[in-house]
Amino acid sequence: LFVKRFIRYTSTFFIASIRIFIAGSILLTYQYFYEHQEFRFRFKDLGYFLQIIILGIYTSYILRFWAMKTLSAPKASFFFNLSPFFTTLYS
Repeated sequence: LFVKRFIRYTSTFFIASIRIFIAGSILLTYQYFYEHQEFRFRFKDLGYFLQIIILGIYTSYILRFWAMKTLSAPKASFFFNLSPFFTTLYS
């Protein structure tokens, strides 16, 4: 319900970007301080990472927040939580 009220004051792109930025920062901080393994990106894998980031994560959250502008919060959450079932069905 907090997001539903927050959408009135900002754009959906901003909310999705902030949420993903905070989550990524937390994960990278954990990787840096607690996991002492080698952590490097290969340049050839950058295209795959960008596809996952843009299509798999960013687009789904933008559509979710956009739906929350027009639907009630329970309906939007219901549709968003159906995505694993559709993924399983189409794969």
